[in-house]
Amino acid sequence: MIGKVKAAVAACRVPGTFILIRTDARSAVGLDEAIRRGELYRDAGAHGLYIEGLESAAELEKVGKALAGTPLATTMMEGGGKLPWLSPQEIGGYGFSMILYPTTVLFRMTRAIERALADLHAGRPMSELDAVDHATFDDIVGKEAWARIEDEFK
Repeated sequence: MIGKVKAAVAACRVPGTFILIRTDARSAVGLDEAIRRGELYRDAGAHGLYIEGLESAAELEKVGKALAGTPLATTMMEGGGKLPWLSPQEIGGYGFSMILYPTTVLFRMTRAIERALADLHAGRPMSELDAVDHATFDDIVGKEAWARIEDEFK
């Protein structure tokens, strides 16, 4: 893996590219090994480290101290992860500057779709509290900007 990290760094041609290296060693062989690999990846040139599978605030703290000064990422997996819910401020206090929320929006969207389908099935109209109107939707998705791009590249 060290060779792959070095190759990625050497191949980088776009200024500002950030190379975040992930290790799954925590789940496979333990926290100490994950930290050791993180140190190796950092020393090989990785710009940041994603230590996957952390399970407690104590583990966040240990990783943050061991890899201090390196941009760190972790996952807050709502609805099934092992790490209990912590606020971004608390996670940041342990030395992490990036938090991935891979399920939050998907799981909430799924529940919203279920409610919408149940309402449709029951013949109920869309609630203003659970939806946006057309103009608001157009603003959210940036319809005007996309229309300008479409016109420019017809």
